[in-house]
Amino acid sequence: MALKRVSLCSFYLTPSSSFSDSVRVLVLLVSLFSASLLLVHCTTDASDVQAIQVLYTSLGSPSQLTNWKTDGGDPCGESWKGITCQGSAVVSIQISGLRLSGTMGYLLSNLLSLRTL
Repeated sequence: MALKRVSLCSFYLTPSSSFSDSVRVLVLLVSLFSASLLLVHCTTDASDVQAIQVLYTSLGSPSQLTNWKTDGGDPCGESWKGITCQGSAVVSIQISGLRLSGTMGYLLSNLLSLRTL
């Protein structure tokens, strides 16, 4: 089987190109686009991460808050329990019913996109 040269810069049907070549290029492009979607990783706003880490520490770093970290981490990219994001911003913290105790942390006002607590 010989390899055929296909230009991705000028993707259009010409009288000399076969339909199957065009379909192969289209399938390749769709596959690459789909694969790139799997690699999208939202980095949470730094001030949101800091506010959530302070909250976590203020609550005594409870084990119920799975995936939460006191240092580093990405709440939006790593699916921290109870955290909902829109893009790179935390919009909701739902941790009721987890029998948590402690203070709420002093940086919650930094969560500028927070709508639900």
